[in-house]
Amino acid sequence: MKISPTLPALVAASFLAGCAVTPLPRTDSPIVALAPDEARKSGQTGAKVRWGGVIVKTSPELAQTCFEISSRPLDEEGEPLQTDRTFGRFMACAKGFYEPSVYAADRKLTVVGTLAPAVAGKVGEHEYRYPMVKVEALHLWPVLGPSSAPMYFYDPFWNLRSPLRYPYPYPYPFRYR
Repeated sequence: MKISPTLPALVAASFLAGCAVTPLPRTDSPIVALAPDEARKSGQTGAKVRWGGVIVKTSPELAQTCFEISSRPLDEEGEPLQTDRTFGRFMACAKGFYEPSVYAADRKLTVVGTLAPAVAGKVGEHEYRYPMVKVEALHLWPVLGPSSAPMYFYDPFWNLRSPLRYPYPYPYPFRYR
């Protein structure tokens, strides 16, 4: 049986395509290292930023959808980190309709866009000025379910190997014969 020389290349390409991660879109202009809380204080506009965080609220409007986002630090790939550290909140408005049930609260979102003038709003009863981003590109990070959790091997005889782990030779006392 003779194997076609293109078959291994096709198999390798399909394997690599299955492992590929969708990168965030690249931009021609440089991204400014400015956090949302710094932009809120300075009132800077026109700068290109890449911010991300956890969606608080999604508000579809007639020609655009606005996201209220609680910002988080980003890792090297641009994904918001799962942390309590925050840089405040910001608003991000993208052209078109984005389904609120998909872009739901507590989902991670990263946006690339241009800073626009801040918008007044409220967080509870507190007056708040949201830095506004006019979105050029956005990325909704997938929800990782139990099937994507790392697998760990559990050795049922682990405590038989070390007398220091348990006062008994097994998690419950029994007699050896």
